[in-house]
Amino acid sequence: MDFINREKELKQLEEYYRLSKNKPLAIAISGLRRVGKTTLIKEFIKNKKSIYFFVYESKTSIELLREFSEELRNNKIITDLEKIESWAVFFHIVFNRCQGYVLVFDEFQNFYNIDRSVYSVIQRNFDECKNPMNIIFLGSLIGLFKKIFEDKKQPLYGRISAKINLKPFSFKDSISVLKYLKYTDLENVLKIYSLFGGFPKYYASLEQFDLIDKGYLEIINYLFLQENAPLENEVLNILKQEFGRRSPLYYSILYSIASGKTKLNEIAASVNLRGSSITRHLLELEEKFELIKSIKPLNNEKSKRYFINHPLVLFWFKFIYGKFSDYEIRDVKDLSIFIEKGFNTFFGRRFEEICKEFILELNNKNKLLTNDN
Repeated sequence: MDFINREKELKQLEEYYRLSKNKPLAIAISGLRRVGKTTLIKEFIKNKKSIYFFVYESKTSIELLREFSEELRNNKIITDLEKIESWAVFFHIVFNRCQGYVLVFDEFQNFYNIDRSVYSVIQRNFDECKNPMNIIFLGSLIGLFKKIFEDKKQPLYGRISAKINLKPFSFKDSISVLKYLKYTDLENVLKIYSLFGGFPKYYASLEQFDLIDKGYLEIINYLFLQENAPLENEVLNILKQEFGRRSPLYYSILYSIASGKTKLNEIAASVNLRGSSITRHLLELEEKFELIKSIKPLNNEKSKRYFINHPLVLFWFKFIYGKFSDYEIRDVKDLSIFIEKGFNTFFGRRFEEICKEFILELNNKNKLLTNDN
């Protein structure tokens, strides 16, 4: 699938790139998995001197250092005879020999568990560096990524020149993607959007697996339900990495919300805890992990309601989590029937959000027209 949209973000990155020609400039780009961070950066670094490093979570510090050193060698930053035996040496070379480069560290937060001393090494080098360079840190684990750059106790606090929180595509842009993929039936388009929201990676999977113009149920069966389905572990992989050992309680809270229990007392009763005991967890799900949102009428805190704002996570907890035994043995027929019977309720809830987003976009457009006049 061709690169679509993100003109605003590309314009921002180009401006930062211009500024980096006179001084070192570090940018942190965060966003949920599948929102398109890596795709955006690949588009941005086209025709630029750049080096891309992926911080793979399953590699040891030594393995990563060896791989990253080879990237420097491939780009003629170091010679064939030079050996890099520590991160201190690696980053000293990076900050002193990569002038004019765009350096990308993807899934940068993974260093926290691989070798967090890297952050102090970068801090020292960045504080001493005067060379023009553009360093971009990408992160998908929102909570940990925020901690690295926003916690005053962390070495890299205050070292970022600019931040971009990459959001999912808008409803309008997502519909444009589906039109690009030759979807024509409006009901099917809306139901697919209700499932995938504004996450471009999932739309790319429709093209990748030849699902163009297939119905939403056929798409669900192929991508999630069949044996060895391409996205069978998608939601679990996202949440396990975010939550770590606290997964069970967070899962129970999300399941409660997906089941229609949206008030604090309802959620607390569902997970067998007092309301005061889960307030912190709800706050983390909303502000740290950005997976839920709270809505409350003015001056009425007690009527606050919580909703899952990631459509695929909502789908998974509504239809899969409570029937995980059936899912594990791939009872596809019964699961498919269960999803088909309940999908209109799921779609109705999501359709309300779609309408709100559409009205908001329309209002913003009208404001722009008014300002132009």
